[in-house]
Amino acid sequence: MMNEQDYLQQRLDDQIDWYDEKSSWNQHMYKYLRMAEISCAAIIPFLVGFISDINSAGIYLKILVGALGAAIAILTGIQSLFRFQEHWVQYRSTAEALKREKIFFQTKVGAYGDDKAFVLLVQQVESILSAEQGGWVQYTSTKESTPTQS
Repeated sequence: MMNEQDYLQQRLDDQIDWYDEKSSWNQHMYKYLRMAEISCAAIIPFLVGFISDINSAGIYLKILVGALGAAIAILTGIQSLFRFQEHWVQYRSTAEALKREKIFFQTKVGAYGDDKAFVLLVQQVESILSAEQGGWVQYTSTKESTPTQS
């Protein structure tokens, strides 16, 4: 049987740390990929102004413009596939919900003011985690069962 201190440290704090870390990582990846995409998109019109069939650099600039366009498509595809922005927001929301329950429990606010506070905390935390995991399972099973178009 797990006591309050063990539950707070081994379960709740561990989950808060995990969701915080994953949220930060997904935020970083989303912003990094978006900055790269925006940069590529901004450079293309600038380079197109220098393309000329007369100068010898024209072919190289055309290749570079094409490569930047391909890079934009790749970056957009990576963002769509891994859903960094959605995960960032979802994980941050879960981390904040867990933190809120912990603060309510520690300060004995609201329903946490009676002698069944620890039981309520466990129920609330596990409910939050179950909803988060249930959403993930539903998303992945929906994606896997979606037929591809031919």
